Amino acid sequence: MTGPSKFERALQAVGGLRMQRGLKALGNNSSKVTCKDSHMILGSVNLDKDLKDRMPQDSRWDYVIGYENNKEEKAFFVEVHPAHTSEVSQIVKKAQWLKEWAEMNAKELWGMKHLIYWIATNGVHIRSNDHGLKKLSQLGVSRPVPRLDLDKCDL
Repeated sequence: MTGPSKFERALQAVGGLRMQRGLKALGNNSSKVTCKDSHMILGSVNLDKDLKDRMPQDSRWDYVIGYENNKEEKAFFVEVHPAHTSEVSQIVKKAQWLKEWAEMNAKELWGMKHLIYWIATNGVHIRSNDHGLKKLSQLGVSRPVPRLDLDKCDL
């Protein structure tokens, strides 16, 4: 039997994060994430829920998903949020929080190959010239997508 995955060890190093099997941590939002083989999902964490007591006033990112593809583990940081022009600044704020929190509190997790995604809850309604999109790109956040296919994501 093999030991814990790199993803699981990175979560344990943070402490206070509750990894759940598959995409369970995403609840109803799990339908927005797909992959060919669900057995390759290492687990998921509801960051927003698990960190709420410690950081109640912060604009927390929603989830992190561990996924193994081609024998390589990756962490997918996922925010499920309306994709309207008026919401871009909120996602920038959440992405800044994620980067600061991870660099300070989750170094092993942040040190894994990782991708940051914004999944739109109900279509994408953002002006293409919105200045916040450039800031999101600088922070490494994808433009909003209607759903996330883990197999089609590459670093």
